[in-house]
Amino acid sequence: MWKQLQVALDWLGRVQTVIWIKAVITGAAVAGIVGTLSATPLWALVLLFLAATLVVIGGVIGWQNHRNSSSQRSSHLTIQKASLFASSLPPNSQSNTIREAGHKFRAAFTPAIAFLDKARRHGSDHDRPDASAFLRNAFEFHAAAIEEFRHFVAPESREFYKNAWNDFCALTHDDGVDAVFMASGINDEDPWSVIEGKIRVILSFVSNDSIEIRLKRMCLWKLREEGVGLYHQRILAPAQWEPWRQLFESWHLRILEAADNLDPELRAILSPLRECPQCNHKWVFNSEHRLALDMIWETCARVERYLDRTITA
Repeated sequence: MWKQLQVALDWLGRVQTVIWIKAVITGAAVAGIVGTLSATPLWALVLLFLAATLVVIGGVIGWQNHRNSSSQRSSHLTIQKASLFASSLPPNSQSNTIREAGHKFRAAFTPAIAFLDKARRHGSDHDRPDASAFLRNAFEFHAAAIEEFRHFVAPESREFYKNAWNDFCALTHDDGVDAVFMASGINDEDPWSVIEGKIRVILSFVSNDSIEIRLKRMCLWKLREEGVGLYHQRILAPAQWEPWRQLFESWHLRILEAADNLDPELRAILSPLRECPQCNHKWVFNSEHRLALDMIWETCARVERYLDRTITA
């Protein structure tokens, strides 16, 4: 019963019904004014009071309807701006920040790689550059770079990132460890390449591929945010439905494309939605709107679970 009452109230809130109510109220007000011209003084005052009351009620309804329309137009413009912003990703300021962090991270380990190459190319063991001492002296610099860049590593890769750093430290930075001597136990002919290999593993987390994956993930997060905005946009009149539907279709195509760019498996997870449970949406304009809201809800939920690495295919 309550649900039917809500539907009836939503129907009364639409523009055509408001216009009809305003017409009835205006007619009643006119009738009241006319009645004052022919009634007794007492009844004239009563009818005049009723007419004035009806006019005030009509004005309040009209003002409320105007405020709702203005709010919807403002929300519509906000969603359009969000669509344009999300479609421009990448590149953006965040992507530039990630690339700059990657350049800085490489620069922290580049001197160590160059020094190892210098030691490797030395003609004899006499006066060979001491790579072990160089690495010990650079520990704090390397540790600071590792900690600073950790925030730019994808969450699912941070454990591997930590292990790569620990492996490097075990070979080069532990107290009393001679890095070249330890590496000689792995490759006696070229221990410097063993140490360099540990550094290369660390730098693999800032490879171009890693950065591109990070940017694609950021794009999906932005599109999810845009979808949430679309979901909460209310539609109260037929004139608002068509622009919203077009925004929804554009958003749906873009999020499927972004998913395919990151992982074709995610694209398959998002479309077709073989199971799309109907949710108890607060505002539903028509059956097509309900279906679109179901799709937004389920698509955003699956994208979030995938990006958090808790989704199961």
